[in-house]
Amino acid sequence: MVGPDPKKRQSWEPSEPVGYHAGYRQRGPQSQGYHDSDVDSRLRGAIHFTVLTAVRTREIIPAEWNEFEQLDDPDKALWRIPSSRMKMRTEHLVPLSRQSVALLKRLPNNDTRCGKLIPGSSKGGLLSNNTMLYGLYRLGYHSRATMHGFRAVFST
Repeated sequence: MVGPDPKKRQSWEPSEPVGYHAGYRQRGPQSQGYHDSDVDSRLRGAIHFTVLTAVRTREIIPAEWNEFEQLDDPDKALWRIPSSRMKMRTEHLVPLSRQSVALLKRLPNNDTRCGKLIPGSSKGGLLSNNTMLYGLYRLGYHSRATMHGFRAVFST
């Protein structure tokens, strides 16, 4: 027999039904508690940007401003993720939606557009791997979603 072993259970990241995420767009930044939570605005931006672009957290955490192109023209805006950060080790081009570009322009370091996209407070200046997950929990998604689980909405 070819295919998965029926005795082994596949483990998936938790995700919500598709209709739930349609509601996220309405609840997202405008929702009750979203801005009132103890989640730093940079972290909220990182979470929201991850949802808008469907990238892995390991691709967004070390992102640098020099990877973003044509942000002043939302119809041509692009994020060029280097192959060194991609799971398949090939450069990945992410066309940016108008919402993504607007979010990037609201980030504190947008005026200089140099260095890390979302600087962290650790020695290396990066967010830790769990920072975004715990931020998502503090936004009210504990036991309901994970950062990687949002990617399930974009898979076919």
